[in-house]
Amino acid sequence: MPVYRVTDMNFNESVFRGTTPVLVEFTAGWCKPCKELASIIEKISDDKKEEAEFYIADVDECYAIAAKYRITALPTVIVFKDGQQISKHEGLATREKLLELLGV
Repeated sequence: MPVYRVTDMNFNESVFRGTTPVLVEFTAGWCKPCKELASIIEKISDDKKEEAEFYIADVDECYAIAAKYRITALPTVIVFKDGQQISKHEGLATREKLLELLGV
């Protein structure tokens, strides 16, 4: 399953539409650690496509969402389930840490 891009306009509609865990990476094009993390997330999305959904939000384009979730460091990963934030991690994370955050 691919990692989809979200914007301020479609964030709620995309992230809060189902009951499976949703991982959102907050990133920026200029952030090198974000690119590393995106690569790990892409691999996880292939392995766990039946168990979770994966999105990326560029903070340079998603000002409102970044402010709402108080994104102050990049990369930041937030996991949502049933419309609620269940975990948050700032900085690079290992595959194992991301799976732990997702609960899968």
